[in-house]
Amino acid sequence: MEKIQISRFFLLPAVFILMISLGFFGLRSSTDPDFGLHLKTGELILEKGAPYKDWYSYTMPDFPWIDHEWLADVLIYKIHSISGADLLLLIFLSIHALSFFVVGNRSQKLWIFTIIFIFGYLATVNFLGIRLQIITVFFVAVLWKTINDFLSRSSRSAYFLPLMFILWTNLHAGFFAGLVILFIELLAEIFKKIYPHTITRDKKAGTSHRSFGVGVNNLYFEEQPWKKISALFFILLFSFLATIINPYGLMIYEEVFRTIGDNFLRFNIVEWFPLFSLGFHMFISLYIAVFAVLLAVFYRKVEFNQIIVSLFFFSLAMASARHFLLFVIITIPVLSEILNETALYIKSNLPKTLKSLNFSQKRELVLELALVFIFLTYGFFHNFLPDFFGDSWADDYPEKAIPFLKTLPQEDNLFNEYRWGGYLIWKIPERKYFIDGRMPSWRQNGQFAFGDYLKIYDAEEGFEKIMEKYDIKMAALSRTIKDNPMENRNNKIKNFIKKYRLLNYVFRNSMDEEKNLYKELTNLGWQTIYEDDTAIILKK
Repeated sequence: MEKIQISRFFLLPAVFILMISLGFFGLRSSTDPDFGLHLKTGELILEKGAPYKDWYSYTMPDFPWIDHEWLADVLIYKIHSISGADLLLLIFLSIHALSFFVVGNRSQKLWIFTIIFIFGYLATVNFLGIRLQIITVFFVAVLWKTINDFLSRSSRSAYFLPLMFILWTNLHAGFFAGLVILFIELLAEIFKKIYPHTITRDKKAGTSHRSFGVGVNNLYFEEQPWKKISALFFILLFSFLATIINPYGLMIYEEVFRTIGDNFLRFNIVEWFPLFSLGFHMFISLYIAVFAVLLAVFYRKVEFNQIIVSLFFFSLAMASARHFLLFVIITIPVLSEILNETALYIKSNLPKTLKSLNFSQKRELVLELALVFIFLTYGFFHNFLPDFFGDSWADDYPEKAIPFLKTLPQEDNLFNEYRWGGYLIWKIPERKYFIDGRMPSWRQNGQFAFGDYLKIYDAEEGFEKIMEKYDIKMAALSRTIKDNPMENRNNKIKNFIKKYRLLNYVFRNSMDEEKNLYKELTNLGWQTIYEDDTAIILKK
């Protein structure tokens, strides 16, 4: 027993440090497009308080901006002003890694916990960075662990969840995912009370549980007394009331539902794309495949609530890639239970199976295991090694162009790349911009800046009139729009939709050949006034 504790003491911190180091060196050269926006906003909030109207754009200056991340913006600014971006990245990577330790079952076998941690971290590392969604991932882990302990062991820590929601609401709008989890848990508990079922007995554990008697066989769930269900209801109620404690009150939900209900996002912003429309990622696909196969085999061992919540977040992840982080953290306890059952099954059957194999069959088994190892090794280096040699921000953002942009008249409206908006706000805050990462769902009085941005960027018919409406005199564009026109905007979703005519009909996504904005502007007489290996600036 002492040897196991010593192993845990050394191995788990070593794995923790290894995973964070992997993420740090792989992500250090890349930066979230909204990072600069958070820095500048945090600085301004300390000067004049939380914003209530747009501070940065000339396209929608009167829009009632609800900064659901206001407290996180302040913290990011303060930490960055003291120690820079590297410490911030380490903090966010550590928060994500801690989420696995919070939600995982640390009392189980060491090798199972280690495998799950590494597996889950590798599956999610491509989504990491200085991204505020990681805060929500951590709070979801705390909530999920707390609720499971409350239902299984009557832990009183669940009564403090409303206090957590106060902090969560002021850091990130993902708090709504927490309310959804509580609501699903409450519905599941009520469902188990009223749905016809039969009592069965777990001979091994010596305890009773219930299984469905109508329609579905052998689904395991633990039924809670009405007193505990009532307590769960009040936890949900007070957690909701706690979310009103923020600078915007109930208006915070306007921002939440504006984003949730915006289908336009799902086919125009990369992180909102369907998960598998973004191409093949080995560890993501492997995580989903392993989870699905093992759940199909051992679903009778997994409590009903955990299956329902896991499948709910699986559907969210399939619909939008950004939810994959939540799916992984929700399914860690389920995968932990399943792997434990798998280990018991293998332990009882493997010796007999190996003994029955002849030499040729054993050789084939070794070869197959070797191929799996090679496949995983290739996937690891293919996914992460190129990122270790990434260059600075200049590869992705117009760092070299900043001194020139500062010389341009501020009264001349500038059309900018969507992904550059936050960076430009940070570097040249005195200028107003066309678009940035806050604005994809902003609509007001027939004004839709992001929709107009896409029409201009894709040089759709009539884009000149839209530019005239906004009195645009200059354009700051990525150099790729000139060098490789077909890469000027991510076309993966369009290729995905092309395969399915029904999707094309439902979302009315134009499949026409895209025009090139740079070429169209030069044809209209616009002149290139600046150019480097990242940015190109044109003037009317």
